[in-house]
Amino acid sequence: MSCLRIAACLLLTPVVTSCISADDVIAAEQSLLAPINCSAVTCASADEPTLHGYRMFDDQNSTAFVDGWNRTRKSYVHIPAKYDTVDGVTQKIPLIFAFHGGGQTREAMINGKWADYFDQDHAFVFPLGEADPCDNPFGTGQTQWMQPRLGESTSPLNPSCDAATQVRDVANVAHTYWNASLAGSFTDVVFIEQLRASLLARFPKLNADKVYATGFSSGGGMTFTLACYRSALFRGFSVVAKTLGTDSVRGDYDADGIVETDPLSLVATCGRNQWNPAHATGMTLPQLWGAGELHLPSPGGGTMFVGDQDYTMTEINDTGDFIRARDNLDGSFVVQNPFQNTQIGDQATTQRRTFTTALSSIWGVSAFFRRLLVQGVARESATHAIPDADECRNPSDTFSTCDYNYTDQTIIFFQDHADLSLSP
Repeated sequence: MSCLRIAACLLLTPVVTSCISADDVIAAEQSLLAPINCSAVTCASADEPTLHGYRMFDDQNSTAFVDGWNRTRKSYVHIPAKYDTVDGVTQKIPLIFAFHGGGQTREAMINGKWADYFDQDHAFVFPLGEADPCDNPFGTGQTQWMQPRLGESTSPLNPSCDAATQVRDVANVAHTYWNASLAGSFTDVVFIEQLRASLLARFPKLNADKVYATGFSSGGGMTFTLACYRSALFRGFSVVAKTLGTDSVRGDYDADGIVETDPLSLVATCGRNQWNPAHATGMTLPQLWGAGELHLPSPGGGTMFVGDQDYTMTEINDTGDFIRARDNLDGSFVVQNPFQNTQIGDQATTQRRTFTTALSSIWGVSAFFRRLLVQGVARESATHAIPDADECRNPSDTFSTCDYNYTDQTIIFFQDHADLSLSP
Protein backbone atom coordinates (compact mmCIF):
# COMPACT_ATOMS: atom_id res chain seq x y z
CA MET A 1 0.00 0.00 0.00
CA SER A 2 1.40 3.42 -0.92
CA CYS A 3 2.23 6.19 1.61
CA LEU A 4 -0.52 8.35 0.07
CA ARG A 5 -3.10 5.62 0.66
CA ILE A 6 -1.89 5.14 4.23
CA ALA A 7 -2.35 8.86 4.89
CA ALA A 8 -5.82 8.73 3.37
CA CYS A 9 -6.76 5.92 5.69
CA LEU A 10 -5.60 7.85 8.73
CA LEU A 11 -7.84 10.77 7.77
CA LEU A 12 -10.99 8.67 7.60
CA THR A 13 -13.69 9.04 10.24
CA PRO A 14 -13.37 6.92 13.38
CA VAL A 15 -16.08 4.47 12.32
CA VAL A 16 -13.77 3.18 9.61
CA THR A 17 -11.22 0.93 11.23
CA SER A 18 -9.25 -0.24 8.20
CA CYS A 19 -8.42 0.48 4.59
CA ILE A 20 -8.01 -2.62 2.42
CA SER A 21 -6.92 -2.72 -1.20
CA ALA A 22 -7.74 -5.40 -3.74
CA ASP A 23 -4.19 -6.71 -3.33
CA ASP A 24 -4.81 -6.99 0.41
CA VAL A 25 -7.98 -9.00 -0.21
CA ILE A 26 -6.17 -11.40 -2.53
CA ALA A 27 -3.34 -11.80 0.00
CA ALA A 28 -5.86 -12.45 2.76
CA GLU A 29 -7.69 -15.06 0.68
CA GLN A 30 -4.43 -16.80 -0.14
CA SER A 31 -3.58 -16.81 3.55
CA LEU A 32 -6.95 -18.32 4.41
CA LEU A 33 -6.46 -20.96 1.72
CA ALA A 34 -2.94 -21.83 2.83
CA PRO A 35 -2.37 -25.59 2.67
CA ILE A 36 -3.32 -27.52 5.78
CA ASN A 37 -1.00 -30.34 6.77
CA CYS A 38 -3.43 -33.25 6.71
CA SER A 39 -0.73 -35.58 7.93
CA ALA A 40 -0.91 -33.84 11.30
CA VAL A 41 -4.55 -32.69 11.63
CA THR A 42 -8.00 -33.80 10.63
CA CYS A 43 -9.16 -31.71 7.68
CA ALA A 44 -12.50 -30.29 6.59
CA SER A 45 -13.62 -29.18 3.16
CA ALA A 46 -13.30 -25.55 4.27
CA ASP A 47 -9.55 -26.06 4.57
CA GLU A 48 -9.11 -26.82 0.87
CA PRO A 49 -6.95 -24.49 -1.24
CA THR A 50 -8.03 -23.68 -4.78
CA LEU A 51 -6.10 -25.62 -7.41
CA HIS A 52 -6.83 -25.39 -11.14
CA GLY A 53 -10.01 -23.51 -10.34
CA TYR A 54 -11.38 -26.16 -7.98
CA ARG A 55 -11.07 -26.62 -4.26
CA MET A 56 -8.70 -29.53 -3.75
CA PHE A 57 -5.99 -30.76 -1.47
CA ASP A 58 -2.79 -31.93 -3.11
CA ASP A 59 0.26 -33.99 -2.20
CA GLN A 60 1.51 -31.14 0.01
CA ASN A 61 -1.49 -31.61 2.30
CA SER A 62 -1.06 -35.25 3.19
CA THR A 63 1.37 -37.98 4.05
CA ALA A 64 4.17 -38.35 1.51
CA PHE A 65 4.22 -41.78 -0.10
CA VAL A 66 7.52 -43.02 -1.49
CA ASP A 67 7.12 -46.16 -3.55
CA GLY A 68 9.44 -49.07 -4.22
CA TRP A 69 11.24 -47.10 -6.95
CA ASN A 70 11.93 -44.16 -4.61
CA ARG A 71 9.31 -42.02 -6.34
CA THR A 72 7.31 -39.57 -4.22
CA ARG A 73 3.73 -40.12 -5.28
CA LYS A 74 1.17 -37.38 -5.84
CA SER A 75 -2.58 -36.91 -5.88
CA TYR A 76 -5.36 -34.33 -5.78
CA VAL A 77 -8.23 -34.78 -3.34
CA HIS A 78 -11.57 -32.98 -3.42
CA ILE A 79 -13.72 -33.01 -0.28
CA PRO A 80 -17.27 -31.73 -0.93
CA ALA A 81 -18.80 -28.97 1.18
CA LYS A 82 -21.36 -31.51 2.42
CA TYR A 83 -18.54 -33.11 4.40
CA ASP A 84 -18.68 -30.26 6.92
CA THR A 85 -22.38 -30.80 7.66
CA VAL A 86 -22.80 -34.59 7.84
CA ASP A 87 -22.40 -36.17 11.26
CA GLY A 88 -20.31 -39.13 10.10
CA VAL A 89 -22.80 -41.54 11.67
CA THR A 90 -26.18 -41.27 9.97
CA GLN A 91 -24.53 -39.85 6.85
CA LYS A 92 -21.06 -40.37 5.40
CA ILE A 93 -19.34 -39.17 2.24
CA PRO A 94 -18.46 -41.73 -0.47
CA LEU A 95 -15.02 -41.60 -2.11
CA ILE A 96 -14.24 -42.16 -5.80
CA PHE A 97 -10.74 -42.85 -7.16
CA ALA A 98 -10.38 -41.64 -10.77
CA PHE A 99 -7.29 -42.82 -12.70
CA HIS A 100 -6.01 -40.93 -15.76
CA GLY A 101 -4.86 -42.52 -18.99
CA GLY A 102 -1.32 -43.26 -20.10
CA GLY A 103 0.72 -40.15 -20.83
CA GLN A 104 -1.87 -37.99 -19.07
CA THR A 105 -1.89 -36.17 -15.73
CA ARG A 106 -4.35 -35.65 -12.91
CA GLU A 107 -5.75 -32.65 -14.76
CA ALA A 108 -7.03 -34.93 -17.53
CA MET A 109 -9.57 -36.40 -15.12
CA ILE A 110 -10.54 -32.99 -13.77
CA ASN A 111 -10.96 -30.90 -16.91
CA GLY A 112 -13.91 -32.08 -18.96
CA LYS A 113 -14.22 -35.45 -17.22
CA TRP A 114 -15.22 -34.90 -13.60
CA ALA A 115 -15.36 -31.11 -13.37
CA ASP A 116 -19.17 -31.06 -13.45
CA TYR A 117 -19.23 -33.15 -10.26
CA PHE A 118 -17.26 -30.89 -7.94
CA ASP A 119 -20.57 -29.59 -6.60
CA GLN A 120 -21.85 -33.08 -5.82
CA ASP A 121 -21.79 -34.81 -2.44
CA HIS A 122 -18.96 -37.18 -3.35
CA ALA A 123 -15.26 -36.97 -2.53
CA PHE A 124 -12.81 -37.57 -5.38
CA VAL A 125 -9.16 -38.50 -5.46
CA PHE A 126 -7.08 -38.11 -8.62
CA PRO A 127 -3.76 -39.95 -8.19
CA LEU A 128 -0.84 -39.33 -10.52
CA GLY A 129 0.77 -42.24 -12.31
CA GLU A 130 4.49 -42.52 -12.93
CA ALA A 131 6.60 -43.77 -15.78
CA ASP A 132 7.44 -47.45 -15.57
CA PRO A 133 11.11 -47.57 -14.46
CA CYS A 134 11.76 -50.55 -16.69
CA ASP A 135 10.05 -49.05 -19.73
CA ASN A 136 11.80 -45.78 -19.02
CA PRO A 137 15.55 -46.20 -18.37
CA PHE A 138 16.35 -42.62 -19.41
CA GLY A 139 13.60 -40.73 -17.61
CA THR A 140 11.58 -39.94 -20.72
CA GLY A 141 8.69 -42.37 -20.36
CA GLN A 142 5.02 -41.52 -20.13
CA THR A 143 2.92 -41.65 -17.01
CA GLN A 144 1.06 -44.92 -16.69
CA TRP A 145 -0.19 -47.43 -14.14
CA MET A 146 1.80 -50.56 -13.39
CA GLN A 147 -0.03 -53.87 -13.55
CA PRO A 148 0.64 -57.44 -14.75
CA ARG A 149 0.87 -56.77 -18.47
CA LEU A 150 3.09 -56.81 -21.52
CA GLY A 151 4.89 -53.50 -21.74
CA GLU A 152 5.29 -51.38 -24.84
CA SER A 153 9.02 -50.86 -24.48
CA THR A 154 11.65 -52.63 -26.58
CA SER A 155 14.53 -50.78 -24.91
CA PRO A 156 17.62 -52.70 -23.74
CA LEU A 157 17.55 -54.23 -20.29
CA ASN A 158 17.60 -51.51 -17.68
CA PRO A 159 20.15 -52.42 -14.97
CA SER A 160 17.88 -50.94 -12.28
CA CYS A 161 15.14 -53.45 -13.07
CA ASP A 162 14.70 -57.09 -12.19
CA ALA A 163 15.83 -59.21 -15.13
CA ALA A 164 12.56 -61.10 -14.75
CA THR A 165 10.76 -58.08 -16.22
CA GLN A 166 12.28 -58.84 -19.62
CA VAL A 167 11.06 -61.44 -22.10
CA ARG A 168 12.10 -61.98 -25.71
CA ASP A 169 9.69 -62.59 -28.54
CA VAL A 170 10.17 -64.96 -31.46
CA ALA A 171 12.33 -62.33 -33.16
CA ASN A 172 14.52 -62.18 -30.03
CA VAL A 173 13.38 -58.60 -29.27
CA ALA A 174 13.34 -57.81 -25.56
CA HIS A 175 10.11 -56.49 -24.04
CA THR A 176 9.45 -55.19 -20.55
CA TYR A 177 6.99 -57.59 -18.98
CA TRP A 178 5.50 -57.33 -15.51
CA ASN A 179 3.68 -60.37 -14.15
CA ALA A 180 1.86 -61.39 -11.00
CA SER A 181 4.92 -63.11 -9.51
CA LEU A 182 6.86 -59.84 -9.21
CA ALA A 183 6.35 -57.48 -6.29
CA GLY A 184 7.21 -54.52 -8.52
CA SER A 185 4.07 -55.21 -10.55
CA PHE A 186 2.05 -54.10 -7.53
CA THR A 187 3.85 -50.85 -6.71
CA ASP A 188 0.83 -48.80 -7.78
CA VAL A 189 -1.56 -51.15 -6.00
CA VAL A 190 0.32 -50.57 -2.74
CA PHE A 191 0.36 -46.81 -3.37
CA ILE A 192 -3.43 -46.75 -3.81
CA GLU A 193 -3.89 -48.98 -0.78
CA GLN A 194 -1.81 -46.59 1.33
CA LEU A 195 -3.50 -43.49 -0.11
CA ARG A 196 -6.93 -44.94 0.58
CA ALA A 197 -6.02 -45.70 4.21
CA SER A 198 -4.51 -42.25 4.69
CA LEU A 199 -7.56 -40.42 3.32
CA LEU A 200 -9.96 -42.43 5.47
CA ALA A 201 -7.85 -41.62 8.52
CA ARG A 202 -7.52 -37.89 7.77
CA PHE A 203 -11.16 -37.43 6.77
CA PRO A 204 -13.06 -39.61 9.26
CA LYS A 205 -16.48 -38.75 7.80
CA LEU A 206 -15.58 -40.48 4.53
CA ASN A 207 -17.28 -43.86 4.17
CA ALA A 208 -14.78 -46.73 4.18
CA ASP A 209 -17.55 -49.01 2.91
CA LYS A 210 -18.22 -46.81 -0.12
CA VAL A 211 -14.94 -46.35 -1.94
CA TYR A 212 -15.09 -46.69 -5.73
CA ALA A 213 -12.57 -46.95 -8.57
CA THR A 214 -12.80 -45.80 -12.17
CA GLY A 215 -10.25 -45.08 -14.86
CA PHE A 216 -9.58 -44.46 -18.52
CA SER A 217 -7.25 -46.54 -20.72
CA SER A 218 -4.15 -47.22 -18.59
CA GLY A 219 -6.24 -46.01 -15.64
CA GLY A 220 -8.87 -48.52 -16.68
CA GLY A 221 -6.19 -51.18 -16.48
CA MET A 222 -5.40 -49.95 -12.97
CA THR A 223 -9.08 -50.25 -12.12
CA PHE A 224 -9.08 -53.83 -13.45
CA THR A 225 -6.02 -54.58 -11.33
CA LEU A 226 -7.74 -53.29 -8.19
CA ALA A 227 -10.86 -55.29 -9.05
CA CYS A 228 -8.72 -58.41 -9.38
CA TYR A 229 -6.40 -57.94 -6.41
CA ARG A 230 -8.10 -55.50 -4.01
CA SER A 231 -11.83 -55.89 -4.57
CA ALA A 232 -12.31 -56.06 -0.80
CA LEU A 233 -11.33 -52.39 -0.59
CA PHE A 234 -13.77 -51.04 -3.20
CA ARG A 235 -17.54 -51.08 -3.55
CA GLY A 236 -17.73 -50.73 -7.32
CA PHE A 237 -15.58 -50.44 -10.44
CA SER A 238 -16.00 -48.60 -13.74
CA VAL A 239 -13.47 -49.40 -16.46
CA VAL A 240 -13.33 -47.25 -19.59
CA ALA A 241 -11.52 -47.87 -22.89
CA LYS A 242 -9.58 -50.90 -21.65
CA THR A 243 -9.94 -54.64 -22.00
CA LEU A 244 -8.35 -57.49 -20.10
CA GLY A 245 -5.51 -59.27 -21.85
CA THR A 246 -6.46 -62.25 -24.01
CA ASP A 247 -4.47 -64.96 -25.71
CA SER A 248 -4.13 -62.93 -28.89
CA VAL A 249 -2.90 -59.88 -26.98
CA ARG A 250 -0.38 -61.92 -24.98
CA GLY A 251 0.83 -63.74 -28.04
CA ASP A 252 3.64 -66.21 -27.70
CA TYR A 253 4.75 -64.90 -24.30
CA ASP A 254 7.31 -67.65 -23.70
CA ALA A 255 8.58 -67.91 -27.29
CA ASP A 256 7.65 -71.59 -27.60
CA GLY A 257 5.81 -71.12 -30.87
CA ILE A 258 2.39 -71.40 -29.24
CA VAL A 259 -0.02 -68.54 -28.56
CA GLU A 260 -1.42 -69.12 -25.08
CA THR A 261 -2.51 -67.37 -21.92
CA ASP A 262 0.39 -66.55 -19.63
CA PRO A 263 -0.32 -68.12 -16.22
CA LEU A 264 1.20 -65.06 -14.52
CA SER A 265 -0.85 -62.48 -16.42
CA LEU A 266 -3.62 -60.46 -14.82
CA VAL A 267 -6.32 -62.31 -16.72
CA ALA A 268 -5.00 -65.66 -15.45
CA THR A 269 -4.32 -64.67 -11.85
CA CYS A 270 -7.23 -62.28 -11.27
CA GLY A 271 -8.56 -62.96 -7.79
CA ARG A 272 -5.76 -65.30 -6.75
CA ASN A 273 -3.06 -62.79 -5.84
CA GLN A 274 0.00 -65.00 -6.08
CA TRP A 275 2.19 -62.06 -5.10
CA ASN A 276 1.18 -61.67 -1.45
CA PRO A 277 -1.60 -63.86 -0.02
CA ALA A 278 -1.58 -61.81 3.21
CA HIS A 279 -3.19 -58.85 1.42
CA ALA A 280 -6.79 -58.58 0.35
CA THR A 281 -7.42 -60.44 -2.88
CA GLY A 282 -10.33 -60.60 -5.26
CA MET A 283 -12.15 -62.66 -2.67
CA THR A 284 -13.72 -60.74 0.19
CA LEU A 285 -15.54 -63.87 1.33
CA PRO A 286 -12.97 -66.62 0.76
CA GLN A 287 -15.02 -69.14 2.71
CA LEU A 288 -17.74 -68.84 0.07
CA TRP A 289 -15.77 -68.11 -3.05
CA GLY A 290 -12.94 -70.40 -4.09
CA ALA A 291 -9.48 -69.36 -5.25
CA GLY A 292 -9.50 -67.66 -8.60
CA GLU A 293 -13.02 -66.24 -8.32
CA LEU A 294 -13.58 -62.51 -8.43
CA HIS A 295 -16.89 -61.31 -7.05
CA LEU A 296 -18.70 -58.03 -6.76
CA PRO A 297 -18.28 -56.26 -3.42
CA SER A 298 -20.87 -57.13 -0.81
CA PRO A 299 -23.63 -56.15 -0.49
CA GLY A 300 -24.64 -55.62 -4.08
CA GLY A 301 -22.09 -53.66 -6.01
CA GLY A 302 -21.05 -54.01 -9.58
CA THR A 303 -18.47 -53.64 -12.32
CA MET A 304 -19.15 -51.47 -15.36
CA PHE A 305 -17.00 -52.05 -18.41
CA VAL A 306 -17.07 -49.48 -21.22
CA GLY A 307 -15.62 -50.26 -24.62
CA ASP A 308 -14.49 -47.70 -27.18
CA GLN A 309 -13.62 -47.44 -30.84
CA ASP A 310 -10.16 -48.92 -30.33
CA TYR A 311 -11.47 -52.34 -29.35
CA THR A 312 -13.10 -55.03 -31.44
CA MET A 313 -16.36 -56.69 -30.52
CA THR A 314 -14.40 -59.89 -29.83
CA GLU A 315 -12.16 -58.16 -27.28
CA ILE A 316 -15.11 -56.44 -25.63
CA ASN A 317 -17.13 -59.65 -25.48
CA ASP A 318 -14.17 -61.66 -24.19
CA THR A 319 -13.65 -59.19 -21.35
CA GLY A 320 -17.35 -59.15 -20.55
CA ASP A 321 -17.51 -62.96 -20.55
CA PHE A 322 -14.50 -63.10 -18.22
CA ILE A 323 -16.06 -60.69 -15.72
CA ARG A 324 -19.42 -62.46 -15.82
CA ALA A 325 -17.77 -65.86 -15.27
CA ARG A 326 -15.69 -64.61 -12.35
CA ASP A 327 -18.74 -62.92 -10.81
CA ASN A 328 -20.84 -66.06 -11.25
CA LEU A 329 -23.38 -64.19 -13.37
CA ASP A 330 -25.51 -66.07 -15.87
CA GLY A 331 -25.88 -65.20 -19.52
CA SER A 332 -29.20 -63.37 -19.25
CA PHE A 333 -29.14 -59.64 -19.77
CA VAL A 334 -31.23 -56.58 -20.51
CA VAL A 335 -30.28 -54.55 -23.59
CA GLN A 336 -30.75 -50.81 -23.72
CA ASN A 337 -29.39 -48.36 -26.26
CA PRO A 338 -28.11 -45.41 -24.20
CA PHE A 339 -28.11 -42.97 -27.13
CA GLN A 340 -31.24 -41.05 -27.98
CA ASN A 341 -29.83 -38.59 -30.51
CA THR A 342 -26.65 -39.89 -32.07
CA GLN A 343 -25.40 -37.72 -34.86
CA ILE A 344 -26.37 -38.51 -38.44
CA GLY A 345 -23.42 -40.13 -40.18
CA ASP A 346 -21.88 -41.53 -36.98
CA GLN A 347 -22.61 -45.15 -37.91
CA ALA A 348 -22.45 -45.65 -34.17
CA THR A 349 -22.52 -49.02 -32.50
CA THR A 350 -23.84 -48.49 -29.00
CA GLN A 351 -25.39 -50.86 -26.54
CA ARG A 352 -25.79 -51.29 -22.83
CA ARG A 353 -26.14 -54.82 -21.50
CA THR A 354 -26.87 -55.32 -17.81
CA PHE A 355 -26.24 -58.82 -16.44
CA THR A 356 -27.59 -59.84 -13.08
CA THR A 357 -28.08 -62.86 -10.87
CA ALA A 358 -29.84 -63.29 -7.55
CA LEU A 359 -27.52 -64.14 -4.67
CA SER A 360 -30.21 -64.30 -2.02
CA SER A 361 -28.80 -67.51 -0.57
CA ILE A 362 -25.56 -65.67 0.23
CA TRP A 363 -26.20 -61.93 0.63
CA GLY A 364 -29.92 -61.54 0.09
CA VAL A 365 -29.19 -59.17 -2.79
CA SER A 366 -28.39 -59.32 -6.49
CA ALA A 367 -25.04 -58.72 -8.13
CA PHE A 368 -24.65 -56.74 -11.34
CA PHE A 369 -22.30 -56.27 -14.25
CA ARG A 370 -22.90 -53.72 -16.98
CA ARG A 371 -21.15 -53.79 -20.33
CA LEU A 372 -21.56 -50.51 -22.17
CA LEU A 373 -20.36 -50.65 -25.76
CA VAL A 374 -19.40 -47.32 -27.32
CA GLN A 375 -18.11 -47.40 -30.88
CA GLY A 376 -18.14 -44.79 -33.64
CA VAL A 377 -20.09 -42.30 -31.56
CA ALA A 378 -18.99 -38.91 -32.84
CA ARG A 379 -17.14 -37.81 -35.94
CA GLU A 380 -15.04 -35.36 -33.95
CA SER A 381 -14.16 -37.88 -31.26
CA ALA A 382 -10.76 -39.50 -31.12
CA THR A 383 -10.71 -43.24 -31.67
CA HIS A 384 -9.56 -43.82 -28.11
CA ALA A 385 -11.19 -41.43 -25.68
CA ILE A 386 -13.59 -41.06 -22.82
CA PRO A 387 -16.93 -40.10 -24.37
CA ASP A 388 -17.81 -36.97 -22.45
CA ALA A 389 -19.87 -33.85 -22.93
CA ASP A 390 -17.03 -32.05 -24.73
CA GLU A 391 -16.38 -34.85 -27.19
CA CYS A 392 -20.05 -35.60 -27.83
CA ARG A 393 -21.20 -32.11 -28.69
CA ASN A 394 -20.06 -29.76 -31.41
CA PRO A 395 -21.82 -26.38 -31.07
CA SER A 396 -21.28 -25.59 -34.76
CA ASP A 397 -22.92 -28.83 -35.84
CA THR A 398 -26.54 -28.86 -36.96
CA PHE A 399 -27.12 -32.22 -35.33
CA SER A 400 -26.65 -33.05 -31.70
CA THR A 401 -23.92 -35.68 -31.46
CA CYS A 402 -25.01 -37.75 -28.47
CA ASP A 403 -26.49 -37.48 -25.04
CA TYR A 404 -23.99 -39.78 -23.38
CA ASN A 405 -20.91 -39.15 -21.29
CA TYR A 406 -18.79 -41.53 -19.31
CA THR A 407 -18.88 -39.61 -16.04
CA ASP A 408 -22.69 -39.56 -15.98
CA GLN A 409 -22.88 -43.27 -16.73
CA THR A 410 -20.34 -44.13 -14.05
CA ILE A 411 -22.16 -42.13 -11.38
CA ILE A 412 -25.54 -43.58 -12.41
CA PHE A 413 -24.13 -47.10 -12.35
CA PHE A 414 -22.59 -46.63 -8.90
CA GLN A 415 -25.89 -45.20 -7.64
CA ASP A 416 -28.00 -47.99 -9.15
CA HIS A 417 -25.80 -50.98 -8.40
CA ALA A 418 -23.18 -50.01 -5.82
CA ASP A 419 -25.14 -47.85 -3.36
CA LEU A 420 -23.39 -44.54 -4.06
CA SER A 421 -25.18 -42.41 -1.48
CA LEU A 422 -24.75 -40.64 1.86
CA SER A 423 -26.25 -43.56 3.75
CA PRO A 424 -23.76 -45.17 6.18
